[in-house]
Amino acid sequence: MHAAAETGGSISSELVCKATMDACNQLKQRIDTSTESLPETATWMDRVKYCAANGIDLSQRGWYKAVHTNNNPFAYNCYGVMCTEVELDVLTGETNVARLDVLYDCGRSVNPEIDVGQIEGAVVMGLGYWLTEEMLYDTTTGANLTHNTWEYKPPMCLDIPQDMRVSLLKDSPNPLFVLKSKAVGEPPQVMACSALFAAKHCIDAALQEYGVTRSHFNLSGPGTPDVLQPLCQPPVQKMTI
Repeated sequence: MHAAAETGGSISSELVCKATMDACNQLKQRIDTSTESLPETATWMDRVKYCAANGIDLSQRGWYKAVHTNNNPFAYNCYGVMCTEVELDVLTGETNVARLDVLYDCGRSVNPEIDVGQIEGAVVMGLGYWLTEEMLYDTTTGANLTHNTWEYKPPMCLDIPQDMRVSLLKDSPNPLFVLKSKAVGEPPQVMACSALFAAKHCIDAALQEYGVTRSHFNLSGPGTPDVLQPLCQPPVQKMTI
């Protein structure tokens, strides 16, 4: 496998697949040549056994070199859309992802169950990135203050969307890759930013209900409770017991 400039965007996975295909083609050619004397009715197992019994090497090294066009390392693009419904407690800043819908273009899926699982995992990983996983450091020593799960909050079982629906785009074969598929792994994670935008819409709705006029405010991830709650500005006079 020819080394890529980077490993992001599932590049390594695709290069490994191409290199594996190269190895398979070479190995098949060797087996076909070595078993020409066998009858046409010989099965694949018969041919493999023949090669093993006659000292034919059944291992092969594959090689693939990525070709960049116009200095672009990516041969194709992945597309997708995500719609996220988030509930925000304006008193605590806590969020709840009530529903999340994903439509993802993975070309012609080789294994839909695996691809859907990859998408679900990427989405939950993205929710952690945008809503809970905050890195804090001591401003004097630089020491990591979020070095364990008591302070650092990766998404847990209750952080998974209550209703998550994943669909694969139909009739979208990719002619540039293995079996007309597309990479499924990191790309769906990017769309999880919709959860942060949904939380921002929650804040907008709360401010509008309070009668607070605010034209714009910055909201950068992760949208942890201590970040979201101060932006809500719930008026004390509206708090009743």
